Amino acid sequence: MEDGAPYAVDDDTLGDQRSMSGCEDTTRDAFVIRPFHSDDSSAVRALHELALRDADAFVEGPTGSRWDSDLDDIAASYLANGGVFLVDEVHCQVGAMGALLILDDSRGKIKRMRVHPTYQRRGYGRSILAALEHAPLNVT
Repeated sequence: MEDGAPYAVDDDTLGDQRSMSGCEDTTRDAFVIRPFHSDDSSAVRALHELALRDADAFVEGPTGSRWDSDLDDIAASYLANGGVFLVDEVHCQVGAMGALLILDDSRGKIKRMRVHPTYQRRGYGRSILAALEHAPLNVT
């Protein structure tokens, strides 16, 4: 996937075609799933913390910092070995995210699934998961 290029998702279980216009439509929850790019770093970190705090699962201090160290360098942690890190733009902001970490030639692990509390229970997480499950991998 090209850095920052939109990633089309056609998920019939949601009953609609997700908009590729994203930021243009503010009358509904239009969104665009696309690969992470470096400009998203602070928004991804903020969404991660907000979603965990909302679920009463955020860990403060050195332990939390160690657990979240992969978010300090997403390119090295996920993309360098052929993995995928996707963000979902909802009204021009990162509203959901998820990653696929490559473990070996035949296994991966879904990580960092987060949805902004305002957008939960609307299919954003399901769409990110579907996009991760069908993402082209660059495993070497």
